[in-house]
Amino acid sequence: MSAPDHDREWSSIEHRLRAALGRCRHERGDSREMCRMRARAEDRIAKAELDARYFGTVRAEAHARDVRARARFDVARAECLARGADRAECLTQARNERAKALAAGLVADT
Repeated sequence: MSAPDHDREWSSIEHRLRAALGRCRHERGDSREMCRMRARAEDRIAKAELDARYFGTVRAEAHARDVRARARFDVARAECLARGADRAECLTQARNERAKALAAGLVADT
């Protein structure tokens, strides 16, 4: 992938983020925050995967794996905070899933 291709794709990702955030404006309350969180998480994942393809290094791929795990956690955490009674259990489960994903990435790097 050439540098202009990378820049063009990066701009495309940013345009998709702005469009997704614009669609979130029509939501109300917690669903708006969930929509925004999902849009930002997808943006971070797409940019990390683009960089992994562009650089093609083990480090870039490991970074993309970490970004995916953290983005999934952020979305899960937002979903948990929107819940009522079982919020603590949900957060614990989300943290455990994030720890497993990050640990799996560390094992794969060695």
